[in-house]
Amino acid sequence: MDGLGRLMASMGPREQVAVKARELAGRLDAVAGELAKKRWTKDEVRDTMRRLAADREPFLTDVAAAEQLAFALQSLMSRRVELDRRQLRSTAVAAIDGLFSELDDPHAFDRERFDRRLGELEEAVNQTKE
Repeated sequence: MDGLGRLMASMGPREQVAVKARELAGRLDAVAGELAKKRWTKDEVRDTMRRLAADREPFLTDVAAAEQLAFALQSLMSRRVELDRRQLRSTAVAAIDGLFSELDDPHAFDRERFDRRLGELEEAVNQTKE
């Protein structure tokens, strides 16, 4: 992901950017397939959400990367709710809704605002005892 980001930032050759993007997409598809088979525990979901929210810099490069992170966090939150219905009323759900509100208009994407929203999610997940 970092290599793709560097190529895009430097306005590298389009062909090279396209190759890197396809490579990354292929790797992510493989990982997504494996993750889809896994049945996550409460601790695994919480810890993964924490790590994604904390290590968010790669997802702030553009709106597409931010969308992928938001969808991943939404999927993890769905599993949390599946494991504990009380999570429906959690501040983490509200924080994820806030992420999506930042993505409503892709032309108005603001990485700083999205970063602040991720900080809210990180705080909400860190407050979770279960």
